[in-house]
Amino acid sequence: MRWTVVFTCLIAVAAAPANSQEPRTLKLSPAAIAPAVEMVLQCLTISSAPNLRITFRNTGDKDLNFVLGMTLGNGRSYHASALSLDVRQRGSDMIEVFAPADSQPRIAGRVDPWILALPADSEFSLTKPLGDFGMNLEKLGMDRAPMDLRLRLEPLPPYQPKPGDDTVGAGLVHVRTGRLQSTWIRVPEDCKPR
Repeated sequence: MRWTVVFTCLIAVAAAPANSQEPRTLKLSPAAIAPAVEMVLQCLTISSAPNLRITFRNTGDKDLNFVLGMTLGNGRSYHASALSLDVRQRGSDMIEVFAPADSQPRIAGRVDPWILALPADSEFSLTKPLGDFGMNLEKLGMDRAPMDLRLRLEPLPPYQPKPGDDTVGAGLVHVRTGRLQSTWIRVPEDCKPR
């Protein structure tokens, strides 16, 4: 994200004519003024089962929100449906995509957006067992190791309340759009004891 900001600023400055008599105004793209957000993926081992810790860090100076998934039962359960895990077995270029097993729960009632608030210079972490990620009917396990893992976040669109909806407040929250992606980690090499 930081490289994008620097690159965008350089293009904007280079585009300004050198002999212009008008005051120079630096116009930044929306990506350049967006707060800096990092998504970090870590592997932690508890006994023999690895867990994945996902940390979102707001390293900027502006508060932000994004939709991480959905919440059911007025906040009784949270489902990170905006996350997906890229899995690449060592020595292969093929990437398989796994999702949290509870990302699409069976429901017959109200669904609210899980809006994650990240004030400036703050972070939020959640931990999921490796086996909680699945593809079709297969759960991700250590039988695939050695493997490389990368987490992606495709923020869900802002909530659009309908007339008479009692969750109007959620539709008024300004949320960040755009994808986030962690760097690749190696499993089991990068798994640290907890």
